Amino acid sequence: MTLLMRVKRRRLFGAEMTPPPASCKTFVSSGHGPAGEADYARDRGLGESCAVRLPADWPVRHQGDRGTCVAHAAIACAELTRFQMTDRLEPLSEEYVQYHIRRRQMEGAGLSGRAWLHEAGDIMETAGVPTAAAWPYHLFAERDDPDDPPSAVAEAEARVRILPTDVIDDAARREKSIAQLLHWVLKDGRPAAISFPIQRRADSVRGGTNWTTPLARSHGIVADPPWDFDPRPPNGTMAEGHAVCVTAYLRDARARGGGWFMFRNSWGPGWATEADACAQPYAVRALPGRGWGVMSAAYVDTFCSELLVMTRPPT
Repeated sequence: MTLLMRVKRRRLFGAEMTPPPASCKTFVSSGHGPAGEADYARDRGLGESCAVRLPADWPVRHQGDRGTCVAHAAIACAELTRFQMTDRLEPLSEEYVQYHIRRRQMEGAGLSGRAWLHEAGDIMETAGVPTAAAWPYHLFAERDDPDDPPSAVAEAEARVRILPTDVIDDAARREKSIAQLLHWVLKDGRPAAISFPIQRRADSVRGGTNWTTPLARSHGIVADPPWDFDPRPPNGTMAEGHAVCVTAYLRDARARGGGWFMFRNSWGPGWATEADACAQPYAVRALPGRGWGVMSAAYVDTFCSELLVMTRPPT
């Protein structure tokens, strides 16, 4: 997934949300790309820890062998935002968002090896989203078919759930640290979906990445790419990236950038298998359970590609 920001609108800090404080400072003055490690060492974090309120029962979902992390991250952000507004959790359909992403790609420039959060956002605020019960998610790759449309019931449900969203644009990224902006969104009581490139590990013969190290698979701690990491081949591919829903910031001097962003992954409870009961001294204790993880503020600030939020209370 490329490092370039994909611009949708410039409404993120418009009338729907109070602008972030002037104290939001820039970690990466160039807008994207590697930052000096000393720059992060001088800063002791983004501020105090903060977290979005979570439902008592919000099971981690599993995308299976399909490339649907964008749909999962966007839907998780929508579900949690609606929960903040209504105090009621309503599972929504990742399958619907994925179908329309592929359908619109086919009608435009053609099917792509990647999806973007701005594509998911466009769908949620133009077509809407039905419940997961109206169109359940399928784990099998053959279901990723733009010629297999949703039912009339699912389409009718979607029309009554229009979810306004926005994705941060390149201009905002140059002016402010994206990690600071994400911290501010969380302090405002809103979750966010973010996307970023994944680093292939040169020492892995099985195509391992910084998301599949033993530390990540067991404890949910994602390794930082090196400062000079280039997501282009052979270190990565333009289509290889990931997206997650971020729900909290945990101030911690052990993390580069002074803290961790906590997220809900979409790889099921078989990832971060010891997150809910780990005796290791370096483990992050605040994780809600299996399938949850953390990534450093430096990782987010340096490599984040897109940041999606809900811009006003959804209908």
